[in-house]
Amino acid sequence: MIANLVINWNLLYLAMNPEKQDILRKELREVLGVINWNLLYLAMNPEKQDILRKELREVLGSGDLTDEIAANMKSKLPYLRAVIRETHRVAPPSSIMTQRAAPCDLELAGYKVPEGTQVGFNVFSLQNDPKYVEEMRPCQTRFPATRAWSVTGASAYQKAKLPGGTCSLC
Repeated sequence: MIANLVINWNLLYLAMNPEKQDILRKELREVLGVINWNLLYLAMNPEKQDILRKELREVLGSGDLTDEIAANMKSKLPYLRAVIRETHRVAPPSSIMTQRAAPCDLELAGYKVPEGTQVGFNVFSLQNDPKYVEEMRPCQTRFPATRAWSVTGASAYQKAKLPGGTCSLC
């Protein structure tokens, strides 16, 4: 399976013009970073790796990941989804992922912010705030992939949202 993916990837990549290749390289860099963090946390937590391996073997058997399974990942592979989401929470691609201009003069945490000022949000701190998450840096001792995610993949923190109009956590 992996050999076929590599061969198909190389053919697709070579058929692209240089601008598209550049865009694809930049996008893949972030995806590969998240995958690497997933592998690291799973390697540091063999018991979680075993749970994930069991789920993958039950769903995939000895076959490949099909389009149907990939399209229904929430219900078919809930633990894999939980691992990916928990890794992304613990190790986001960037600690300051969103920046917005203040729409008007306002006050944030006692600071006066003039209209048009660029305000950056420390997403890492929000995603690891004990007010919303029961443990502060779980990656040091354990990786609670089932902590915040139900079997359907929905967040236990349904009302939690990222600032500045980015996606919600649910």
